[in-house]
Amino acid sequence: MINVIAPRKVQISRLGVELFNARWPCSPLSIERSYWFEFDEDGNLVDTDVPEHSDGDAAAALAADALDYLTEDNLPVWYPKSLYDRHRDLADL
Repeated sequence: MINVIAPRKVQISRLGVELFNARWPCSPLSIERSYWFEFDEDGNLVDTDVPEHSDGDAAAALAADALDYLTEDNLPVWYPKSLYDRHRDLADL
């Protein structure tokens, strides 16, 4: 659902987007695709594949979740609690 796919790049899966959108009912982000966000060393967003027509508050919030995951290893609030421990166990492999 949320994964680091390069040193400073985080991907949110389609299921992750769907779970995120459940908390952002007016989100223009499509559940038909995943999104990625790339940050520089200071945590500034430097690249993303969010289309311009989907850009806005929801995309900014999702990017913030991605950055928090990347820099603090915090899973987002929309991440299912039932999968939290499993995610942590897999990360330790």
